[in-house]
Amino acid sequence: MKEWEQEVLGQYDIDATNMKRVRNGILCESKQGFFLLQETKLSDARLGMLADLGSSLQEKGFCDMDFLVKTTDERVVCELEDGSRYVLKKWFDGKECDVKRENDLLSAVKNLTRLHKVLRESDVKGYEAEDLQQVYFRHNRELKKVRSFVRGRVDKGKFENDYLYSFQIMYRWAECALERLKSSNYKSVPKYLIHGDYNYHNILMSHE
Repeated sequence: MKEWEQEVLGQYDIDATNMKRVRNGILCESKQGFFLLQETKLSDARLGMLADLGSSLQEKGFCDMDFLVKTTDERVVCELEDGSRYVLKKWFDGKECDVKRENDLLSAVKNLTRLHKVLRESDVKGYEAEDLQQVYFRHNRELKKVRSFVRGRVDKGKFENDYLYSFQIMYRWAECALERLKSSNYKSVPKYLIHGDYNYHNILMSHE
């Protein structure tokens, strides 16, 4: 175990017996079960919201998720002297959902249905999502930055030239989406918490 790993895990009430690097972090096997150690760039406010949401879901009986684990002094993020920040998540022993196995897919859909129902009943106070107009505006601005970067390349290949040729057509759709949003009544639509990516990479089928 590396020195920084020891420093981070030392702030949690777990006894790691085995550790190995995986695609999205470091998998820790311990006497208390499996955990995933990850570096994070999320803000304290966002992490606090995720921790509160995890607690809310657990209270409603939805426990098979990668909840944030708090340190021994009740923090949701561990920050080292070099400024790097880490979180520890409850993890599970299992394999990725196999899209070729019908039982795996049925279980995943059933789980998603239940998650939707539970999220509609969950309320995380003190967290306000960014307004959709601002989100769309920011994405459109980022698209133009990418175009400027590609335009500035001297050694353009087929991909870059095809990209620049197609950009304006697609960007018009992006502008149209923002204008439609401005004229819509989206702010009156009931607001619910939603999940992030839900694909076979993010679904573990437990051995149980």
